[in-house]
Amino acid sequence: MAIKTYHKGDSTSLSANFRAREFDCKGTDCCSQTKIDEKLVEHLQDIRDHFGKPVYISSGYRCETHNTKVANASSTSRHLEGKAADITIDGVDPLEIAQYAESIGILGIGHYD
Repeated sequence: MAIKTYHKGDSTSLSANFRAREFDCKGTDCCSQTKIDEKLVEHLQDIRDHFGKPVYISSGYRCETHNTKVANASSTSRHLEGKAADITIDGVDPLEIAQYAESIGILGIGHYD
């Protein structure tokens, strides 16, 4: 699997339910590209298929400039590489999402209420 780079706002389809722009850095006036790990997309699609509901990405790729403005963000965050996503699924407990993600081999999971 590879990390691919897209232009911010790109609507390229990455899987059945995800588009590149969903992973865009949420910072303003800081970057023009989005890095996305193909394996991350596969995992998120698996999670979406398992729960049968949309997966919302609240934070995907983060450029270095934006990452420094995120509270408690690590300077070695996997978001900087396009290898992490903070997600929610309506009506599904974050712990349940985390447990399923771990069961399919996703590492480095944290969950927030």
